[in-house]
Amino acid sequence: MTARLSRPLLAGLVLALSALVGGCAIPLPNFQAAPASPAPTTAPIRRPVSDPADRPASPGQLPTREPIVDPRPQFAMVEEQPTGPATPRTPSPVPENPPAMARTSTASPYPPLTAPQTPHLPPTQPTAPRTPQNALAGLPTPPPGGFHWEPHRAGEGPVRILIGLDDQEAWVYQAGVPIGRTRISTGRSGFETPTGRFEILEKNEDHVSNLYEDGEMPFMQRLTWDGIALHGGELPGYPASHGCIRLPHAFAEALFGITDFDSTEVVVLDNLTSTNEIG
Repeated sequence: MTARLSRPLLAGLVLALSALVGGCAIPLPNFQAAPASPAPTTAPIRRPVSDPADRPASPGQLPTREPIVDPRPQFAMVEEQPTGPATPRTPSPVPENPPAMARTSTASPYPPLTAPQTPHLPPTQPTAPRTPQNALAGLPTPPPGGFHWEPHRAGEGPVRILIGLDDQEAWVYQAGVPIGRTRISTGRSGFETPTGRFEILEKNEDHVSNLYEDGEMPFMQRLTWDGIALHGGELPGYPASHGCIRLPHAFAEALFGITDFDSTEVVVLDNLTSTNEIG
């Protein structure tokens, strides 16, 4: 490490060395010690307060900076102006029938499209009106007091019973197929059987009327709570009951076996030729 010596001390050392070497006295010059220079300060260098970068920012605001200027020279594009007269441009001619683009392969990987074929249907035939002849095909008119019963013609399904007051007949359908036809006897004058749609309310094989004496009503199926029902009884060939619908005993028993409370409907009509109006 090199020590720093003051100027007066350095001059004295030089004179002392000279006296030792030469053996003579050398007058020492009158040097005055130079005042010590103040110690350097380490105060930070600050920019002028006018610089926006050194101004204190308000709370929530960032200090602003001067924009950076690109020192590289800037060049502007100048469109060259024509010196001579302008020459009009002529558009390229377009052919009237441009050639079609040639395919590399004319074969398509997909099958050709064809129009849907409409199946040929035979002309529809007008539906004949529902008459007793076609409504009960295969079931002839029963003899007086008799009936026809063919349950094998239909499978299981809902039962519908049609009653004709003027015809004094009843037709039975199961699953929409006629399976029975019988003579009946309905209410006489003053006790007419009401028309309309009915459901089975009660069933009793050995029912006896509580309104009339000797009123046996075998295989009774009640339609109303005021005394109208289907049951077996005498068939004189005309309306003779107190409002009930009498059936041949064997027919009443067979009918009793296929009806229920949920899928059986009884429709009483003035005549059976009006079955076209039944929904």
